[in-house]
Amino acid sequence: APERFEIRNIQMEKVRAGQLREVIIEEMKPNYVAEQNRSNQDLLDLLVEMAMDVGAEAFMNQSLALRDREKLCGRLFDISCPTLVMCGEEDRLCPLAFHEEIASFVPDAELEIIKHAGHITTLENPEAVNAALEKWLKRKPMN
Repeated sequence: APERFEIRNIQMEKVRAGQLREVIIEEMKPNYVAEQNRSNQDLLDLLVEMAMDVGAEAFMNQSLALRDREKLCGRLFDISCPTLVMCGEEDRLCPLAFHEEIASFVPDAELEIIKHAGHITTLENPEAVNAALEKWLKRKPMN
């Protein structure tokens, strides 16, 4: 999103200055996890630990890729395989409208919304993610 461009630049400057942990903590709680998960200290600690394990260089590379990528929604029409678009109900980084748009561009795509989750669905509500994947895989024959 255009409003994220300058945010990413500020975050990258902080990471260059050795503040990766601070950037992750500032960004994660309000933007990555659902409201009801923001008090789950084990989850928050795990997310910080994962980001720190990946490190500053990966953060920078990911930030540049996200900041500078071109929008490719027009190419989604070319997808010809069974497709499941999944998102957290409370994803602030990639909100439901974004996922609805993706699903509308992919022929015959199914959209699955994971309740009680934000951007990190697999960690916030793994049971619902697994159930959705299992249900979808059972309906779609693999080629």
